[in-house]
Amino acid sequence: MFIYLLLRDLGSGPAGALIAGLSFMLSGYLLSIHSLLPTLLTVVWTPLIILFFRRALLNPGLKNELITAVFMTVSFLGGGLENVYGNIIILLLMVLFYAGRRQSIIRRTGSMLLVMTVFVLLSAVQLIPFLELFYHSIRGSGLSFMEATIWSFAPRDALLFFLHDAYGYFLNMDKYWANQCWIKTLYTGSLPFVLCTLFFFLGTGRRFYVALMAAALFLALGCYNPLYQLLYTYVPIFNGLRYPVKFLYIFILALCITAGLGFERLKDYAQHGLRRHSLTTSFLICSVLSGIMLLVMVFSHEEIEGLLRLWGFDAPAYNYIAVNLHHAKRFLFYTMMFLFVLWAGCADQWKKWVQCLLILLLAADLFGIMGFYSVDKASNYFSKTKIADIITRDSTPFRTFTTGKTVDNNTTVQVPYQFVNADVSKEKHLPPYNLLYRQHDMWGIDVIRLQRPSELYAALISSKSLAATNLIDLYGGDKEELIKKNTIKLYRHRNPPPRARLLSNFKVLEAQAMLNALSAQSFHPDTEVFLEELPQWSKESVTKKTGQGGVGEKVALKYESNNRVYFRVAATRDTLLVLSDTWYPGWKAFAYPVRNNQADEKRAQQKKILRADYAFRAIALEPGEYEVRFVYDPVSFKAGMAVSILAALGIAWLLFINKKRRPAAF
Repeated sequence: MFIYLLLRDLGSGPAGALIAGLSFMLSGYLLSIHSLLPTLLTVVWTPLIILFFRRALLNPGLKNELITAVFMTVSFLGGGLENVYGNIIILLLMVLFYAGRRQSIIRRTGSMLLVMTVFVLLSAVQLIPFLELFYHSIRGSGLSFMEATIWSFAPRDALLFFLHDAYGYFLNMDKYWANQCWIKTLYTGSLPFVLCTLFFFLGTGRRFYVALMAAALFLALGCYNPLYQLLYTYVPIFNGLRYPVKFLYIFILALCITAGLGFERLKDYAQHGLRRHSLTTSFLICSVLSGIMLLVMVFSHEEIEGLLRLWGFDAPAYNYIAVNLHHAKRFLFYTMMFLFVLWAGCADQWKKWVQCLLILLLAADLFGIMGFYSVDKASNYFSKTKIADIITRDSTPFRTFTTGKTVDNNTTVQVPYQFVNADVSKEKHLPPYNLLYRQHDMWGIDVIRLQRPSELYAALISSKSLAATNLIDLYGGDKEELIKKNTIKLYRHRNPPPRARLLSNFKVLEAQAMLNALSAQSFHPDTEVFLEELPQWSKESVTKKTGQGGVGEKVALKYESNNRVYFRVAATRDTLLVLSDTWYPGWKAFAYPVRNNQADEKRAQQKKILRADYAFRAIALEPGEYEVRFVYDPVSFKAGMAVSILAALGIAWLLFINKKRRPAAF
């Protein structure tokens, strides 16, 4: 719909706008990201961003610039950071190259700066917390160049626009991870490329779209582009982005827009008789040639298959020959039909029935490549395996942990079901399924993991065995066998340390020294804790470690939600409450003295949360009985929300003032 509106704003008729919209919506890129919501919910707003920024360039005024900023914000809230970068690049290219501009470069640059300023202010409610998370995550210090450029768009992948999965990237997981498979299919068919070529051949206003396509390919090539290293090194946050092939959406977008505009130009040329004879002849000749090639492939299938096998065009280097030949014949059939309809349209001056036929053929072509999707019942995802059932019936606090070998895609498991994909994942008890059952997991969010928990986790799984260190005790552990199958085993820790414990034996270490000490066999989390700074008690006499082992009489979990966790604590001396929950800015700790078995709300003491055991939390407590409440109340979110609200009110005020200043229309 947004592409349709954009094309109509560009002067296209309904047929051209519909061709552009269908080409974009059903392109391989858009189909692929239907299972990748952050990208989908970011990309879909790009056409409206272009539409209103184009209006801002053609008709200077505050309204269109503010609307552009609003849609930039909505796109950012979708969560696809790479695509937000792409949208900014599109605005920059519009400032530099857009053919319909009427303003000076300084005025156009000012329009973009205004859009970007308002965008930053409106998005602050998510932008500031995101930057905080980014800083503390594995991406804050930058990914390696290899990881940042994994799944780049290889030049040979251009064939995939026309021949679905020609190289058999989905034949096995080794090929999947070694090649560009983030986009499940790139298939766009021949019609958008034919109409795009006509746009560049028949008309003007091409510089902007050439710049869009060139920029998209420059970024999407990633490691295949020798200059990409400069972006990785010098552009802010770029070393924290993954999968350069995501930027290919700009190319697809430009392709579909120019396809719609190309159709309109072709229709105009045909209806006015300009170049009509040469165009119709070319379409008819190419259609006949495509039909001849199709007939040759149909009647000489076995000979062609044998010859290609002899030349090595077979699995594992490529997809199976039979599959590629099927897709090639399908592509030739639709190409033949498209070219024939284009010939018929030009010959008949594009009557309505010809336009409808072309649109139906386009939809049939693009819909027909959706075979990698399967239809399944939602209940299949929520039904529990035996492992999940055992785990969810355990009401005690714990974390689950799936070993690396189990997670490995190449590890075979036996499932007694026909719904293979989901049941294999659930049988392996992969972390995403823990969300369904509200279970704590040691791994956390995979895409943007926190740096320190990730390093501690790496130290655990890189040890010779779970028993080689006592790191598993920091999490709860998995040692008692509950289920033993041919491929899957389930264990439970026999005597796990509690999630919250009172300790007085502590050492102050630097971060790297602490990580090394935690990995040593001599470390016992039930008797000692490592800190990065000295804890402070109200008594000056306690400024260093005292005692040995646990000293608390009682620590009990009272309440837990997403943003809160309460404990009832009784301590007999100055001690540390150590919590095996992740340290993260925004968490606050309050100690409420208990009187008559009730927390005294008026005498709450805020406690500083210390980093404990490299990635966890600890607070200092004096003797007494308390209700200790950990509350997630981030300043980053509140500051961002305040900025966004003020920005929204400011925009509303500006629009109101701008409306009042307009002269009345007579």
